[in-house]
Amino acid sequence: MAQPKTELENLICDEEFIRWVTNPTLDSEKYWKAWMEAHPEYTDDVLKAKELILSFHFHEKKASKSIKQEVLENIIRNVNRSEVKKPNKTRGRLLLITSLAASVILLAVFVLRKDLLHDKTDPSQQTIANNEKFIKTTPTGVKLQTILPDGSRVWLNSESKLTYDSKYNLSDRSVYLEGEAFFEVKENKEKPFVVHSGGLQITALGTSFNVNSINSDQSSVVALVTGKVEVVKKSGDIKESVVLEPGQKAIHHVHAPSFLTSEFSIDMEVGWKSGILSFESAGYQEVKKKLERWYGVKIQSDLSNTNNWNYTGKFEDQSLEIVLKRLAYIKKFRYKLEDKNVYLYN
Repeated sequence: MAQPKTELENLICDEEFIRWVTNPTLDSEKYWKAWMEAHPEYTDDVLKAKELILSFHFHEKKASKSIKQEVLENIIRNVNRSEVKKPNKTRGRLLLITSLAASVILLAVFVLRKDLLHDKTDPSQQTIANNEKFIKTTPTGVKLQTILPDGSRVWLNSESKLTYDSKYNLSDRSVYLEGEAFFEVKENKEKPFVVHSGGLQITALGTSFNVNSINSDQSSVVALVTGKVEVVKKSGDIKESVVLEPGQKAIHHVHAPSFLTSEFSIDMEVGWKSGILSFESAGYQEVKKKLERWYGVKIQSDLSNTNNWNYTGKFEDQSLEIVLKRLAYIKKFRYKLEDKNVYLYN
């Protein structure tokens, strides 16, 4: 059975932590200072992670294909060594952490993923302070993982916005979401974790769940993976609420008087944070909007018949080209891909 990640591993794999260590700003200094004050037990891990990251020399130069290939081969060799050699658990795990950390950091430096470490990252992806508020946003086609001051983790989907103030974890743990995010909440019975999104209030203690309010003008969905949450909708003096168990989701339609609850597919509701793009009996418009948001493109269509698509399929870490090829084969259309524009035609 795989061992759970240590905090040291979490830190050296966290893009915002790497960004803070290599290119600190006033806002990131304030954020991580607050995080360390809230978690003094991880001080040694923070120092070790910083030392490990700073032991590498960071440059602005773009990596060549040969260097990228060498990095990937090193990753494979490091992983293979960790499987063949089995020293005592503590020392073996430390060696594995170090080797994998080196690989992760080098990959970040070489910008093999556009949404990770890069000095020219879109400012909208950075943490910014505005009137004592911290705001994190993601543009189309970009996802972001971040750690809140209490140690809770958030995966922010594209075209989404997360807001919390500087008093977070002092008096309460409230965040405000526009769009979609997955939350992995640190347990604290004295300070329940509250998400305000799409007119809903979702309260949790220690749990993991997904909130989707992308189409909040129509409906919002809360899907619970572990733990327990209460979802509340207030309208004047009227209060509707539902308590979810793991594997259940609550759907709130704007004009409906109460919640609808049902079981859900992990891939459909939460797969996005692991690179899984899923469709279930999806019509053309749903497929189009999801692809535009996922890949950051604009789709234009001259297709004559899109009324009865009813498409079901799943793609794991696939390029837009591969997805379009499969859709074109199944739905009998042709396409042209030019930069950030996609043209569909018969």
